[in-house]
Amino acid sequence: MFERPPTERQWVSWLWVVLVALAIYVTIPFARAISQVVTDRWGREIFRDVVLGAIVAGSCVALLLLWRCRHRIGRQNVFWIIFVGLLYFHFTMSLKASPEESLHFIEYGILGVMLFRALSHRIHDPGIFVVAVLLGSLAGTMDEIIQWLTPRRVFDYRDVGFNAISGVLAQVAIWKGFTPPFIARPIRPSTVQRICAVAALNVMLLGACLMNTPRWTDRLVRIIPRLEHVRHKSSAMTEYGYKHVIPSMGVFHSRFTLGDLMWLDRRMGKDAARKLDRLYDPRRYGEFLSTYSPVTDPFLHEARVHLFRRDHYYAVAPKYEGDPERFLLHHTVAYRENQFMEAYFPVMMSHSRNRYSESRVEALKRNMNRRMVYESEVSSELITMFTVWHVRWMLLAALVVLGAVDAYSRWWEKKKGGSSGAS
Repeated sequence: MFERPPTERQWVSWLWVVLVALAIYVTIPFARAISQVVTDRWGREIFRDVVLGAIVAGSCVALLLLWRCRHRIGRQNVFWIIFVGLLYFHFTMSLKASPEESLHFIEYGILGVMLFRALSHRIHDPGIFVVAVLLGSLAGTMDEIIQWLTPRRVFDYRDVGFNAISGVLAQVAIWKGFTPPFIARPIRPSTVQRICAVAALNVMLLGACLMNTPRWTDRLVRIIPRLEHVRHKSSAMTEYGYKHVIPSMGVFHSRFTLGDLMWLDRRMGKDAARKLDRLYDPRRYGEFLSTYSPVTDPFLHEARVHLFRRDHYYAVAPKYEGDPERFLLHHTVAYRENQFMEAYFPVMMSHSRNRYSESRVEALKRNMNRRMVYESEVSSELITMFTVWHVRWMLLAALVVLGAVDAYSRWWEKKKGGSSGAS
């Protein structure tokens, strides 16, 4: 399979790439419904088991193909195939909390193989692996963008990363496992130019995602009203915020500075409490999050998620009376979340019917783990390491570097062509 370039026409190889990509994209609107049916019938673990089975089967097929060309391969090739299989296994097992996400490894592993075959019609140097990885990453980012545009689906940078990892592993398996004999050094200037072009597309697409904050989403919806539903998603594509370390309480993330939280609470707290109480029923939690989303009302959205976490851990705590460690953990979470709310949403809390009584707070305090340094998971998806301003400059710098590399490769190609002609 990897002994020589494909024998079919180039457009046929690219057709296979398109078909695999379309198969991935077309299932997006139905994935959640399919997942629910499968889960109800066989349990969520079936997704992980299917992926693990595919990894074992794929590794066996790869080893069989190596055996067929044993005249030129060695033990190191077998090692790399097994090693890549183990890495796929590791990443699949790391998704125990959401095993259905491990299907990405199969999808983008197959896409990676198809991309290599299509590219090998024209590229016969090691740069082919880089181009294939970048094209696979581009497809993976588009996958998540389509999910963001799809009702009841969300954009997830973690999935963008897993899609890219699967593509990388597929190329490593081909490069180090099969070592295709028609791929030879050095990397040609034309390949460098392809790398720069596809890398630039990746940078611009990912940069657009990183700059698509709720403010930009709101502007987009005004331009394209049919996308109104994205304003009501429970999570935005990208949000930036702050990591607040409070010595007496713990750590929490917020879209606002501490000063902004207090100002917003003074200004909006009473009205926010009224909205909060109207939809506070846990059965209407999803309705609340879509009504007051990070785009439409980030302040109230953030408060409600803190309160949901507080109430959930408080309600579940009695189940762990026989497990002291988890019992303390649940009381600690409930107490700290309530403490954050009382400290930074005081007006809202004072006007809400869902404020905990002093006796309940004292009971939580007695049973909490005082030594635990608590960090809330609420809004933990916020990017706090850099801002949109940094993204713009990083995007510009990356494009300048890629442009310079592309220009140099063209100059080098022209120079070598001139030298060959002169000789």
